[in-house]
Amino acid sequence: MAKIRCGFAQCDITPAPYETFQDGYGSRLGPATAIRDKIYAKVCSVESCGDRIVFISVDVCGFDPQLSEVIKDAIKYYAGVTEDKVALCATHTHTGPACGVLESCPKNMIYWYRSAETIAKAVKTAMDNETDGAFEFKLCDKPLETIYNRVGRQYCDHRVRIAVFTDTEKNIKGVIAHGASHPTVLGDMMFSADYPGIMTRNMGVDYPGVPVVYLNGRGGDTNPLHREKLPADYLVNKLGTELSDSIKDGIEKLSGNPTEDYDIKSAYNMETIPRKAFLPVEDYEALIEAEYKKYFESTNPVTKRCVFPEIEWLKMCRDLAKEGKDSSIKAPLQVFKLNNDAIFAFIPFELLCVTGNTIEEKLVEMGYKRESVFVIGYANQVLSYLAAVEHFDKGGYDIGGAFGAASHWYKLPDCSKETEGAVIDGIMKLAEQVK
Repeated sequence: MAKIRCGFAQCDITPAPYETFQDGYGSRLGPATAIRDKIYAKVCSVESCGDRIVFISVDVCGFDPQLSEVIKDAIKYYAGVTEDKVALCATHTHTGPACGVLESCPKNMIYWYRSAETIAKAVKTAMDNETDGAFEFKLCDKPLETIYNRVGRQYCDHRVRIAVFTDTEKNIKGVIAHGASHPTVLGDMMFSADYPGIMTRNMGVDYPGVPVVYLNGRGGDTNPLHREKLPADYLVNKLGTELSDSIKDGIEKLSGNPTEDYDIKSAYNMETIPRKAFLPVEDYEALIEAEYKKYFESTNPVTKRCVFPEIEWLKMCRDLAKEGKDSSIKAPLQVFKLNNDAIFAFIPFELLCVTGNTIEEKLVEMGYKRESVFVIGYANQVLSYLAAVEHFDKGGYDIGGAFGAASHWYKLPDCSKETEGAVIDGIMKLAEQVK
């Protein structure tokens, strides 16, 4: 066991109006026209005995494989931290700059090369800011009340966790916060971090200069409550304030006795994840013909905007089926361990609550404390929704198999009943490695 050093940094990567499209909704017909609030990347660097792990949270919907590689390579070559030691996480705002999550929302790589440089420099700043200290973990008493399970299932994670780092003089230097969010309050043409951005603003008032690295969890089937009934300005402020109030209340109720000894370990693997088998080629040909008919019969530009990605998805599946390709994909799975009580599992999917709950219970059974088990979605890449086995008989957007299904926007084969289990097993194998 050893002491740790930790440093934080925050950088502004807000695009200019009209510089890039947004991600999260496929119905937009053009680039963002204005800035509602800033887009940030926040960094926490932790070092012990020469080993280092880095947490990064970015106000975007997620990362496709190309963008994840661009950012992680910039960090490797500028700050010297390799990809397996960097957890690149998204807050999942649906009004951030396009990042390749929805494949048909074009991302501006000129903007992203510049932002990758800015993020890499922020990582180096966090490393330079490292100071001796300790973390205290807490499951906050104030839940997120204005969220619900959007597909009417029983699971919804209202909890907020925090890991607060204080230096040797008990000054708070930074916070890692974790909740289940689906930041979809705002759907306009203005860049915004949605309600995690309101949390950033509020925390900056009471804790100026203290970055809050927000790690989104099992929020794939969560939505803001009364999104269709309440004004967006009211609701985004309400949810952001609930989040910041929970974090602030948790900070105020810390025991003041943080963990003093650390055993930093990390594990990373590109896991092969099974997906639904491809249909016969002739079935795809028939489906493509039907979608083209729908496309040419419509006069609605938004409908056309949404039909064409479906055609492209069907063509992709047809061509892979023609070539006899396997439908499985590669997914980066990652685990960080800070001490014998605290573990962070990073999942490269939109994570549903039931799956996150399963992983949490398995990690608690391994001996980790519930308040310091962080099960994080939208991490390193976002490879569609991770459909839960128990949801297949219910159907739905996350399962796929119909127009507009989530995996089609991601341009990936649909999940199979084996997909979820392979991800859970992969994470647990990594957890065993860091025991």
